[in-house]
Amino acid sequence: MAIFIGIRKTAEDSAGAEYQFERTTYPDEELITGLLRIDKATGAVTLVRPMPCDEDERSFSRASRKVWLHWQAGEFPELTCWAA
Repeated sequence: MAIFIGIRKTAEDSAGAEYQFERTTYPDEELITGLLRIDKATGAVTLVRPMPCDEDERSFSRASRKVWLHWQAGEFPELTCWAA
């Protein structure tokens, strides 16, 4: 089974950027979302709003890693994703 997490920037200021991360549930295909924030100076990622059904924070971990990799490259893209 493939895993796809869409990541979309929802806000940005001089200190950081917020990203909504989302995926669909299986088998009912309900869209669920969470929100994270990355600090532009340090690269620290914090969970702002947890994603329902993500008690182990796997989706958050994957999304935050992808956003952190963009930060490391000096990027704050409007859209990105994590897929496996």
